[in-house]
This record gives sequence, structure tokens and C-alpha cells, in this order.
Amino acid sequence: MVESGLPDNISDSHRENAVLWVGNFDNKIKRPDNMIRIWEKVSKEHQEWRLYMIGDGPAFDSVKSMAE
Repeated sequence: MVESGLPDNISDSHRENAVLWVGNFDNKIKRPDNMIRIWEKVSKEHQEWRLYMIGDGPAFDSVKSMAE
């Protein structure tokens, strides 16, 4: 069984469609650059979804620039 993990008192109007990527911003290990490339294609068809990327590492600034 899959549950949302949200308390019962939070209505559907407070929810959002989101993808969460968490990892080391290292293009050789976790490949956050690939996530940006994939998201660029996916987001065109699913504009109601948002991508959140959390982490830090040597490629943080370059990945941030790609995302912008």
C-alpha cells in the first residue's frame, strides 16, 4: 500500500505534483546534469509538475546554470 504521508487535515488543494531529486551534485557520480536534460524534455508535456533538486557538490553552480 502506498500512502501520501500527509496529515488528514491537509486538503488536496495544498498538494502539488513534484519530483524530488536528492544527491551529490557531482556529474561523475550522481549525474544531476542528466536529470536536467531529462527534465527539459519531460516538463514540456507535464507543465503542472515541478522538479526540486536538493544537495551540494562540485557541480552545483554548473547544474544551477543549466536549470536556469
